[in-house]
Amino acid sequence: MYEDDPGRRGWAEMAGRVLKKAIEHQREDGRFPSGFSPEDGTPTAYEGYGGCFFVAPLLMSYRLFGDASAKRSGLKALEHYWEEFARLEWIGVDLDCRGAVDSGSSYALSRALVELHRQEGDPEVLERLGHVLHYAFSYHFGHNTQHRNPVCDWSSSGSRVTSTHNAHIDAYGGSFLEDALYYVERTGDGYFLGRLKDSVAWARQAYNFREAEYGWGKAGWVTEQFYHTYDRYHHPEGDGTIWQAYFPWAAGALLDAYIVGVRLKESFGG
Repeated sequence: MYEDDPGRRGWAEMAGRVLKKAIEHQREDGRFPSGFSPEDGTPTAYEGYGGCFFVAPLLMSYRLFGDASAKRSGLKALEHYWEEFARLEWIGVDLDCRGAVDSGSSYALSRALVELHRQEGDPEVLERLGHVLHYAFSYHFGHNTQHRNPVCDWSSSGSRVTSTHNAHIDAYGGSFLEDALYYVERTGDGYFLGRLKDSVAWARQAYNFREAEYGWGKAGWVTEQFYHTYDRYHHPEGDGTIWQAYFPWAAGALLDAYIVGVRLKESFGG
């Protein structure tokens, strides 16, 4: 996937150097730092679930480059983070608000489990993935809220709530749908298939189809936050409105969802 593409090879080599630095600072219990100093690369913190995002790339490094030491490190970390996830005692979450339980950290674990199952096919790994998906989808609306944007009548069904503290919905959930599809394709799970379809449907209407459709911005622009309910944190925004700002990462998450939507239709129709 990278040998004939100098650009991709360069990214892979850079990622490999980052992974080697992370391994140097892996704790005996398997945990990775959740932050590094920009000055000298030394760890600044170990609390939080952020270090779990190293696990999937470490396992991929074995599949792509035959790096056995990377896989050993990844497996050690995976067991550590799985034990923490199973207790649901997450603190110092790095992706959202410090100390708040979030939904996005589970995406690091699902991606790692998918990669491990892709390599080994262990049914227990697939079972763990299902557990993580249940947790992640508990943050996805299975219904529509009653609040509506006066400019564009957007739906909340299938969207993802960021955390227990940050009361808005956003597009980041599109980045983990690939893992959910991997599970559904191997199990035929009807519940997750339905949640996948809802999530893809939400993504299809979460951007400006035409200029200023959401009251601002150019065609194709995507915002980070949709306010399904009022919270002082969002003042002065209120029910049914949006944050009027363009976020490229959110657009990328929607593109991930659209790719899954194509594969979903190919595999299951509809």
